Amino acid sequence: MKSSIVGFLTLNSILANAASDSLGDVLSSQKNLSSFNELLTAQLTDLLDELERYDAADDPITILAPSNHAFDMLPNVQTIGQAISDNNTAELENIMRYHVLSGIHSSQTLNSSFSFETSLLTAKNFTSVTGGQRVGAVLQGGEPPQIVFTSGQSTRSVVSKEDIEFKGGVIQQVDAFAIPPLPFVDTASSYNLANEPQAITSFLGAIYAQKNASLPRLLNTTKDVTIFAPVNVAFEIIRGSITSMPSKTLNDVLSYHVVLSNDGPIYSSDFANGTTLRTLQGNNLTMSFNSNSYFLNSARITTTDILIANGVIHVIDNVLSPNVTTAMPNPTSFTQAPVLPTTGVSNFNSSMAPFTTFLPDYVPSSSSETATASGGAKFLFIGCRQITLRTWV
Repeated sequence: MKSSIVGFLTLNSILANAASDSLGDVLSSQKNLSSFNELLTAQLTDLLDELERYDAADDPITILAPSNHAFDMLPNVQTIGQAISDNNTAELENIMRYHVLSGIHSSQTLNSSFSFETSLLTAKNFTSVTGGQRVGAVLQGGEPPQIVFTSGQSTRSVVSKEDIEFKGGVIQQVDAFAIPPLPFVDTASSYNLANEPQAITSFLGAIYAQKNASLPRLLNTTKDVTIFAPVNVAFEIIRGSITSMPSKTLNDVLSYHVVLSNDGPIYSSDFANGTTLRTLQGNNLTMSFNSNSYFLNSARITTTDILIANGVIHVIDNVLSPNVTTAMPNPTSFTQAPVLPTTGVSNFNSSMAPFTTFLPDYVPSSSSETATASGGAKFLFIGCRQITLRTWV
């Protein structure tokens, strides 16, 4: 209760003492934000006018302002760099809307627990998350503590100059652009390339292995989806049983790892011991907390908050079954016992993980990218957008 009161008082203090200077005036005074200021004043004037109308006393905002160094690094950031070089004002505006958060998020209001804050990015061709696409925010320990914002593709934007006040709220100068989350397919594909030991290739392939394409379509398009994706080794251990399942049974198993919500995706900040989650399959998952880890039924949650355009992915170390809903974890064990019949595996090889031959064709190249799934759907990714070119058959 005491910490809540302190947080409330510090927030009110910020609002009461908010600067009266306009956003344009404040940006003009910050030499390391000259590129950001030029982008707003020269190309995104409508967005600048909109941001100038915010008032910290009534409707405060936090702006994640990329530093000049972040702009210098743009050639390495395909989607944003391409939008700027193509002079794509509409796409740039949506990308920059992702850098504006509702509320005050400062060194005085954030703490060591992640929160996931709503942004002004609500365009349907960029996101499908209630209230606006989210950005992770945390105050990491150290001397001094450091504010970090997280976004799509597990991007970290570290605050290099904090709590710059203007009449609409605060500006946080960050060392990297926030990346709007991409759709499920290319987020999972990129995650697999960067995190081979924790890859979720089998789960992705299993989704596209089915003749019935309703689940792939749902995971790519449905609003506020939460996906608990098992790692490849969890599939390899049960290769024999899961690859021989009838299509309907496999669909039930995969759907048991998906949760839909009318209140937004379920981020790690929403985790709570004893929480029950109704899955797409229909049966419940039970969340528990023990030995500094969260578990879902008997599976340990190993990686959290991989943001996607329409929700979030969390990685787990076990394939769950809707027929074994009461399995309990062993918190003292590094790995959890499978709930499906196992296959003897002497040496795990991620390239031999089941279902990987069904992966959608995805080769990231430039701002315009095409992915074709084995089920027959083709998607075009333009920057951070997904457009269906041909419907599922």
